[in-house]
Amino acid sequence: MNRRIWISLLSLVCILAMAGTGFAHHGGAAFDMKSMVTVQGTITEFRWVNPHVQIYLDAADDKGNTVHWTCETADPSMLVRQGWSNDTLKPGDHVTLVGHPAKTGVKVMVLDKLVLANGQELAAKAVVN
Repeated sequence: MNRRIWISLLSLVCILAMAGTGFAHHGGAAFDMKSMVTVQGTITEFRWVNPHVQIYLDAADDKGNTVHWTCETADPSMLVRQGWSNDTLKPGDHVTLVGHPAKTGVKVMVLDKLVLANGQELAAKAVVN
């Protein structure tokens, strides 16, 4: 009987410990939400996944060197409401990304909007007003 109580108690503790991470979500603390950066380049990868769609882009810096950028966007269901689909981007597409850069200076941004080569703009906000 005593062993059964300990196993039950241990199971409950494990479930409660894991439940917190299930509800946790990171914020925008890593990004400079007061500044914007605009990057033009070529899509290398487009991942239509939860919890955030990921865009990978190669762009040229001031000296002509290739810089690899990573962009985090909203979740797929939110992007669908803003006109996106899982085939909006393909490797090789030329686009302009506008977003908030990482505070550390690494080439990562949280995307605000995407401008396609034809000039079409797509919002990428996590909240639709």
